[in-house]
Amino acid sequence: MKLIIDLSDFYSSGDERRFFQGLSENPAVSGLRGVGRQLQVTVVQNRLSQLQNDFSELAGITGARLSIAFS
Repeated sequence: MKLIIDLSDFYSSGDERRFFQGLSENPAVSGLRGVGRQLQVTVVQNRLSQLQNDFSELAGITGARLSIAFS
C-alpha cells in the first residue's frame, strides 16, 4: 500500500529531520520517495497499526500539517 503525503513547511530543520527519521525507523514503512512537495510512503499492510500510532506522534512532535491519501 502507498500513502501520498502532501508536506507543508516544518517549524525547523530539526523537526523535519525527526519526522523523516521516525518514518525510516518504523517497521511498517518499506520505502520513502519524495516527489515535489509530496512524499510517497510504501507501507507493509499488516503493520499499519504501528504506523498509525507513530505517525500521530510524529505529526504532534513536529507540528507538521499533513494531508494524506491512500493509493
